[in-house]
Amino acid sequence: MLKLPNSAWPSPFNTKSSPVFQGGGIYLYANMRGCDGERVYYDGCSMIAVNGNIVAQGTQFSLQEVEVVTSTVDLEEVRSHRGSTPTFGASATAVSDSYPRIKVDFALSREDDISVPSAEPIEVHYHTPEEEISLGPACWLWDYLRRSGQAGFFLPLSGGEY
Repeated sequence: MLKLPNSAWPSPFNTKSSPVFQGGGIYLYANMRGCDGERVYYDGCSMIAVNGNIVAQGTQFSLQEVEVVTSTVDLEEVRSHRGSTPTFGASATAVSDSYPRIKVDFALSREDDISVPSAEPIEVHYHTPEEEISLGPACWLWDYLRRSGQAGFFLPLSGGEY
């Protein structure tokens, strides 16, 4: 529970102290959604971070089989961030080998989206423990039912004896 704000979550998402924030970079975190055939349910919540800032986040608990998280990122932002960092800046000036930039007559994106601005940081959505407790088992049961191909299942609920 509460994997997002905890230290168990991948360190690039703990902003100021993270390697991605300090050193810059683009971090893509992809997570499976659904059960693995055993007792584990993977809740999804893929993310994209640029220089330690979350720019895209998938849903954490969902009944969708597939979710694609996309974002427009600018590699020059990473280069600028690294150049402004004393560690990277000093290392860059100490390097004697220089690699030339080669201009090409093609783009990795469509011609009409070259001027699209890169994504802005977003507010990360955190589920409360109560939400996780209600969503996790429900999604696990639905995924198990979907994968087994059955029409339904019997779920005995008992409060026990007093």
